[in-house]
Amino acid sequence: MKTLLLLTSLVFAITVNAKHRLLSLENAAKLNLLKFKIKGTGTHQGKCLNMQLESSCPDSLWLTLEAGCRLDSKNESEQDILVTQEQIFVLGGFQKANAKVIGYCCQASNHTPQRNTDFTIDKPTDKNLVSLARYLNYHRTDEQTTQTAVWCVSNGRPLASIPKINAALRAFVAGIRNEELPWYEVEYNQSVNNVMASQQAKKVFGYIDYKIQQSGKMKIELRDSKGRLMINISDQKDVAQGEHEFWFEMCVSHYPKGKYYLHFLSDNGPVTKKEFQI
Repeated sequence: MKTLLLLTSLVFAITVNAKHRLLSLENAAKLNLLKFKIKGTGTHQGKCLNMQLESSCPDSLWLTLEAGCRLDSKNESEQDILVTQEQIFVLGGFQKANAKVIGYCCQASNHTPQRNTDFTIDKPTDKNLVSLARYLNYHRTDEQTTQTAVWCVSNGRPLASIPKINAALRAFVAGIRNEELPWYEVEYNQSVNNVMASQQAKKVFGYIDYKIQQSGKMKIELRDSKGRLMINISDQKDVAQGEHEFWFEMCVSHYPKGKYYLHFLSDNGPVTKKEFQI
């Protein structure tokens, strides 16, 4: 008897799902089954958009807003939003409903969308952003880290801006960008003039492992991509033979964007060289 009830329930579920095919918002609108409006809430991440839905048909509608969908601001100076969490809506015949859209800015240099800015779903999404959004849909993290990961893909922000504590997300984005995992982290200045993503790095920090074959004195130099000496980090420090760990932390607000190199030099020659980018 229990087996029969289970099979009956399964058949019912399959029938319901077959009858109510899941439609994307844009496809439902193209079929004249749905009207919708999407407006800004005055922020750029998390539940940052309001959506008004109105069914135009007598039957119920099962609708989806997929992770990876890009919502285009009609104000070209304001940021577009990448949807990072799939949402499913069920509307009865001719029903109206309101919902929040969960997404993140994917135009770091634009202004934060103002309240009631109109959005559309016209713009195609880069395949790497779609991959990231689908990953974020199943691997949730805090808002700031999620936003940083989106900017790493949408705007080329250094991978090091994703905190090392989020190792799996770092590795996923590194795979998308075909880059090695950085040894360091980058912290950015606060934004100004309502531009949400500051383009100026504030601080670089991280541990550097190195090995000394013979005890002696060592110095650490910072040089730019052209080999010019920027600063002596440490000069003529006594270091014993063996493995060591060096904590590097430096304010870089006054440094121009680009690649920099830390040179570890002992009495017996070069020890190691570490690169970072801001």
